[in-house]
Amino acid sequence: MLASSTRFCLFGHAPAVCAPLTRPRVAKQALICKAARDRDGHQRNDGATALPYVLATLELSKCSDIFELESTYNSNELFIDAISLAAAWVKLGKLYNAKVDACKYKQVTRNLLSKALKLVEEMDLRQISNVLWAMGKMRLDLAAEPLGPYLVEQMEGRLLVVLEEEGLSDPRSAEQLWFGLALCKYDWSGEVLRALLHQTLEAIRQWENCKAVSQVCQQLSTTLRQRVTLDDQQRALLAGAIASAIHADDKDPQIKIGLAKAVGSFLLAADLLQLPVTLHDVQRMNDITVNMPPGLVASEGGLLAAYKLLRCTRLGFQPSQADAQRWYLLLTEGARAPWDAYTVSWIAASLASCRNFKPPPELVQHIGAVVRSPPRGVEEGDLSRLVTACKAWGVKVPDTVASRLSSRSRPAPQ
Repeated sequence: MLASSTRFCLFGHAPAVCAPLTRPRVAKQALICKAARDRDGHQRNDGATALPYVLATLELSKCSDIFELESTYNSNELFIDAISLAAAWVKLGKLYNAKVDACKYKQVTRNLLSKALKLVEEMDLRQISNVLWAMGKMRLDLAAEPLGPYLVEQMEGRLLVVLEEEGLSDPRSAEQLWFGLALCKYDWSGEVLRALLHQTLEAIRQWENCKAVSQVCQQLSTTLRQRVTLDDQQRALLAGAIASAIHADDKDPQIKIGLAKAVGSFLLAADLLQLPVTLHDVQRMNDITVNMPPGLVASEGGLLAAYKLLRCTRLGFQPSQADAQRWYLLLTEGARAPWDAYTVSWIAASLASCRNFKPPPELVQHIGAVVRSPPRGVEEGDLSRLVTACKAWGVKVPDTVASRLSSRSRPAPQ
């Protein structure tokens, strides 16, 4: 028997005699093998050819700061392909900090933009979505970059091709595309946005990923609202996707947290995009919110909860007296002290929209005192919301304040 182990070489060539693998080497070889198996789309099935590209991807993925990323990219530049380039962009997006080493980030970004222009025709949907996600994370102003418009033209053409070929069965790609196209500073073509919307709504009911659905809702309702118009059928499809997401089994604690985080975007879309959600669906979103884990309440804060409650009531749902009290605790526990006029006004306006809410005396007294003697510099929008609460709870509003606001209509949450 041979003193050293006999095994097959890394990519299935003839057996070779080599030293036994230690545990760290086994782990590294396993990672390389997995990455190599993931590279089928690159048509580099020969191990000797693929290995440097695989290693480049792994090394780029492990970089811990912008300087290491630049050094690793430069030392592997001959072996940067579409996969390793996407890995570099994702790492850049994760590392990005506009307040630290801005010049270095710009230099690395421009190197990656140049490489992307050369490799865009080789990218598949996942790689394009990775790149766009990173650009969105950085809020990259492509219009101001020397290569930006040229890259956009090429990337839009490639994106249209891969969307048609691959569809959006993978919700991760859809989530990244909507995020990147919305937050990367460029006026993307209507053709690309319409194609993305079409493919999204074709696949969205099959996604088991409420985070991806919420990302679509968030961007359609905010950044891209003026660029993308939904017809009645598309609104119905999006409403159906929201219903599927919120009625999923949430016994798993992580699913419960994910749903609680997503509800804000679902309510935002239902309200601003006039989606045909049912009262049963709105009640379900109410129930998810008032039963949020305590830690999530503290991290989200009272303002976000106030927006959710106000949108529930704008959609025609009225919480029960018990749920209204839960909302009050949610809002007041989540709001960070000391309360400013802006925070108080949204909390008051949202609670005043609940017909079954009985405000405690201390809340009524506090709101009344602010309205009678508005703090210096208080915004008229804040004062208007406070006056709305006063009228709902029978608190007298001074004539001077009422006349000042008489011409203003109730503002919607932003």
